[in-house]
Amino acid sequence: MKYGRFAFVRTTTFRLALVYSVLFGLFSFLLLSYLFQATVGSLRAEADQRLEAEMGALELAFYTGGLDRLEQSLIERALVAGAPFRYQLETPEGERLIGDFPNLPVSPPDTVGEVSNVSLTIEVPRPGGDPTLTEAEGRIVRLPNGNVLLVAIETGERGRIVRRITQAITTAAPIGVLLALMGGIFISRYAARRAEQLTRTTEAIVAGDLSVRAPVQGSGDEFDRLATHVN
Repeated sequence: MKYGRFAFVRTTTFRLALVYSVLFGLFSFLLLSYLFQATVGSLRAEADQRLEAEMGALELAFYTGGLDRLEQSLIERALVAGAPFRYQLETPEGERLIGDFPNLPVSPPDTVGEVSNVSLTIEVPRPGGDPTLTEAEGRIVRLPNGNVLLVAIETGERGRIVRRITQAITTAAPIGVLLALMGGIFISRYAARRAEQLTRTTEAIVAGDLSVRAPVQGSGDEFDRLATHVN
């Protein structure tokens, strides 16, 4: 019987190793997906919750106290040091009443009371230097009196964390699957080579050559035990 260079791919050991590699890859994918959701998903959910709460509080201020109460609330919130939020309140004609932007950076919805999700880029001032651009997510709504209210939260740092985690996961997953597959191939080639040695020995004995001996490597594994019985 002739044994080709890639005869090991037809062995049961290789098939088991291939199944193991697939299962390992699936486990790695599920594990990395969970880690991604637990980190990136948590960061996104936290930002969304804070944004929803901020917009809800400002809408409540407007509906309970009118425009004056809304403006007062915006001023109070804008004075909080280190707050990640940016605000913009404009008249129906586009005149800025209170805000962090020269003009509204996104288009407002036409329907009164409809809250739209928006993504935008904002400038963050730096002491003694030029302002830097950072990513932000926001909610924008047209109030019943026609005014437009925008609330945005900075997500630049979160975006950098998300990109790092995503890059780490997309790099680790293929490497893990590749290592599992390489390990499976190595194991199957080793098992196929030992089985081939035993097969050649028994073929020689069947052919009448009683002087041949099956190699015993001294590892004590099942191949060594089988070779010892053959000998």
